[in-house]
Amino acid sequence: MNIKRIWEGQQLRKSLYITSYRKAIQIGLGGDLIKSSAKDDILEIGDISDFVTEQFEFVKTNELGKLMIPAEEQLLFNTPELNQYLIL
Repeated sequence: MNIKRIWEGQQLRKSLYITSYRKAIQIGLGGDLIKSSAKDDILEIGDISDFVTEQFEFVKTNELGKLMIPAEEQLLFNTPELNQYLIL
């Protein structure tokens, strides 16, 4: 299979301002999947430096409610065998 899973388990992420616990999984793509991912799935690459600088100011001033943070949700694939392989 061209997909490799690596469980990170319980991780402690530390920065000067935020500490959180989470479970993480790394998914490595290989073969044709990596080729199609790089060729077909990336629509645009942009410079987000200004956005990151702006967001960091909210962290430094403890205005965390102003942070633009993506919502996280469980990723399930349309292929039950893949979900089972990845233990999702």
